[in-house]
Amino acid sequence: MAWQRHSAITADRAGLLCVGDLEVARRVTLQYTLHSFPIAARINREAWMAQEDASDDSAMQASEFAMTSTPYAARRLKLAREFHASAEFQGWRRVIEHWTPKPAPKNVQADPVAPKAPPKQDMEKLTCISCKTVMRVPKAKLSGAEPVNVRCPNPDCGKVLKITPKKPKPPKPDLVSD
Repeated sequence: MAWQRHSAITADRAGLLCVGDLEVARRVTLQYTLHSFPIAARINREAWMAQEDASDDSAMQASEFAMTSTPYAARRLKLAREFHASAEFQGWRRVIEHWTPKPAPKNVQADPVAPKAPPKQDMEKLTCISCKTVMRVPKAKLSGAEPVNVRCPNPDCGKVLKITPKKPKPPKPDLVSD
């Protein structure tokens, strides 16, 4: 039965190392040993701490040795408190915290963006034949009969396109209304 008592204390220490918070480990141990969440919540902390300090009494240890295969809750919590204050605990927590992944930044949703207003000028959308960059040219520039030189806005390309405006085709006779 001694190995069961030692394994319970080792499990308490491992749990304390995992959570890193003595109060959380105390609450879980109390809830587990008392088998009740409501009872654990109603315990007077100061009176319980006094019982923990008295758990080193030789009569208490003899009772624990003879009557149970697990240590009494008061002794378990006192040993957990002592382990939490030890240099070994602090050293292992530093190692654990070093290798614990940092929490990911919270996703922040941006405010919805209002749709862009259409350009004030009437623009013609062209595509560079060399790099496929979109170019916008005012339709007024393309309305004449003379060819227009348009430079690609992509600094890596810079190709100059010669745009010759086409005269609109006359409508077919059957589409002309009277």
